[in-house]
Amino acid sequence: AHTKGRWVGREIGEIFLKEFKLFSKEYYEKAIEDGKITINGENVTFETTLDHNDLIVHQSVFTETPVLDREVEVAFENEKYLVVNKPCSVPVHPCGAYKANSLMPLLNLTRPGAIEENLKLTHRLDRLTSGLVVLAKSRASAADVIKAFETYDVGKAYVARCRINENV
Repeated sequence: AHTKGRWVGREIGEIFLKEFKLFSKEYYEKAIEDGKITINGENVTFETTLDHNDLIVHQSVFTETPVLDREVEVAFENEKYLVVNKPCSVPVHPCGAYKANSLMPLLNLTRPGAIEENLKLTHRLDRLTSGLVVLAKSRASAADVIKAFETYDVGKAYVARCRINENV
């Protein structure tokens, strides 16, 4: 980020503590000491003051939330549709802490080129729900599936697996 007007003349440590509250003072002190937070490409101290147009860089490593180690299996395919079995723990859309560990990137691992096929998602399942997801190979095919869901010609059925604890 470049220095905002309200930051000019203030110490970098103060800015991080007041405006980026995700981490502790100890974390920011260590990040600055280790050169993970720099101003204009230069190492700084916790007390370094900001000037107009300073470029502040905070290097960090993001580790994506893991999902179950199951491939996205193709259950059916024809010229209009690709139906896949989405494992539980995998979100349909990239979101929050999930990007590479979402449906299409994982499908692309077992079916190289799946992302480039520009498949259209016709419905979704919650991240913790496993089951079949219909991907359309054209807008017209996607519209047909969406309409079928809207008119209840096609529906979803949820099945829960339960175990009775006889000690309760």
